[in-house]
Amino acid sequence: MNFDEAIMAHKQWKARFLAFLKGQEQLDPSVVARDNVCALGQWIHRESAQHRSLPEFSELRIKHAHFHEVAAELVMKAVGMSVAEAQQMVGTGTNYSRASAECVNAIVALRKRLE
Repeated sequence: MNFDEAIMAHKQWKARFLAFLKGQEQLDPSVVARDNVCALGQWIHRESAQHRSLPEFSELRIKHAHFHEVAAELVMKAVGMSVAEAQQMVGTGTNYSRASAECVNAIVALRKRLE
């Protein structure tokens, strides 16, 4: 797993959400909610057996799943909102920003443990 790529991919969710608001990207909340679709999720669910006993891995699995739940909820709530209203949902101090930061922090913690 390339953890730097995983961090960048999760940081890109905000840009993807903003593109969705502008009609530039399609996001299906039922797909966004699935934590095993993105590259990190596939690694967590399929390829990481040797790391499953690590507390950092367990924390990453939990934080990653939570992030996808929050992101899917965001997509559902944004339908029918103005772009300005929906943008506030991804600002500092929101559930989204906390879930995103926690996921990135968990990726970093596992990367440090494995280095």
